[in-house]
Amino acid sequence: MERAQAEQHFSPGNVVLGSFDSLTFGVPLGFYYLVANTGHGRTRSPRASTSRPRVS
Repeated sequence: MERAQAEQHFSPGNVVLGSFDSLTFGVPLGFYYLVANTGHGRTRSPRASTSRPRVS
């Protein structure tokens, strides 16, 4: 299992992506993940932001 994880970690695609992220200080991928996760959170629980706690 460790060997498979190491092969995946050092695959050419991951190395290129990691190098690009490092050279650009993480800005492009950071914006991508920010937008992707914000959209995911808004579609996942749309009622959570509009619900109010009960007042007894």
